[in-house]
Amino acid sequence: MKESFRKQLYVFLGLSVLIVYVIGSTGQDTGSNSGSSDKTFISAPKEPRVAIEGVKLDKKDSNAWAVVGKVRNLESYKIKGYVKIKFIDSNGDVVKTHSAYVNDLDLLEPGQAGNFEFFASPKDYDGVVNFKVIFVARK
Repeated sequence: MKESFRKQLYVFLGLSVLIVYVIGSTGQDTGSNSGSSDKTFISAPKEPRVAIEGVKLDKKDSNAWAVVGKVRNLESYKIKGYVKIKFIDSNGDVVKTHSAYVNDLDLLEPGQAGNFEFFASPKDYDGVVNFKVIFVARK
């Protein structure tokens, strides 16, 4: 009777170790975090590679400013999306953020560029000394 119990115990322990190993090697979360942080980190989806080209702030019209430019698709697949335009003050703080569609959200072929435009009243942008353009992909 003791021999049978011992064999069952060894089988149980062996299977337990195997299960822990399989769960650990598949990358599944077992509910524990390493370190002292209780934060959960989720990887953001990879943005496609693009080149933002010819960006300029056109101040020719006293009633409206225009931020214009192009986004070129550097991937081997079609993409679509928009740009975020972040307006920055002399302290480096973002004071306004706006978005503009690239190519009216139509797909860009690999290597193809599409235009974007954003128009605003200059009086709404007092204190802005710089801006930054970031592409955001849409599915």
